[in-house]
Amino acid sequence: MDTATPTVFALLATTILVATLGAQTVQQWREHRTHGVARWFFLGQVSASVCFMIYSVLIHSMVFAVANVLILMSALAGYVVLRLNRKRALRAPVKAGRFTRVEAPHFPAPDMHSTQGRVAIL
Repeated sequence: MDTATPTVFALLATTILVATLGAQTVQQWREHRTHGVARWFFLGQVSASVCFMIYSVLIHSMVFAVANVLILMSALAGYVVLRLNRKRALRAPVKAGRFTRVEAPHFPAPDMHSTQGRVAIL
């Protein structure tokens, strides 16, 4: 097998993975979605990318080192989008005017001199 063939497949896999992660991040940004996205997902992705980056450098594989730097950047971008969406979700109801303040019903204080509404106990 030609020595360039594994590198081509590695670059193809990296391109597909980064494009997929990037598309997911862009979709979350556009839809302002926070539901179903765990902070732990990004922590795990960042941790794995850092470990794979170190491994790639130790085995002198620059292709995988670059791939893992790109995946790490994608994870960090996804985490930033998640945080921004959550902040936006907290401000959105007030900012957009959709928040309606619900007040407790107002009941007048009872008139102690009135017999209306009282039951006489005999």
